[in-house]
Order: sequence, then C-alpha cells, then structure tokens
Amino acid sequence: MNKPLDFEQELERRKKNQRLANAIFAVDGLKTNPNTQHIFNDYANGNLATIAEAIKELDKHYNVKRLLI
Repeated sequence: MNKPLDFEQELERRKKNQRLANAIFAVDGLKTNPNTQHIFNDYANGNLATIAEAIKELDKHYNVKRLLI
C-alpha cells in the first residue's frame, strides 16, 4: 500500500532537518549522543508521529519530569 504523498513529503522534510542539525553539530565540533540518536532517527523516519513524542522519549531517557501548568 502506498503512503500518501503528504506523508512522504513530511518524511523528506524531517530527514532534511536532521541532516542540517547534524551539519551544524559537526561545524561546531559537537558530538551527537549515540544513546539518543535512535530517537531522532525514529522521528525522521516517521516511527514517531510528532516532535512531542520524540521529546517524551528524550525526557524518559534523561529522566526529565515536566510540570504541567
């Protein structure tokens, strides 16, 4: 089954943003955290539907407890 074009365009946008972020890190001499890279890859590849889901996964990894106001 083919996925809608909008979904494919969204994945391409996410992958482009990830490439840009990785390039910025490289220029600044920063290293990506290999323990969290899979979260960013999952978002870029559409395995996480929203950036909010990616943030929740990062929060879990870093034991961040966000307060709801």
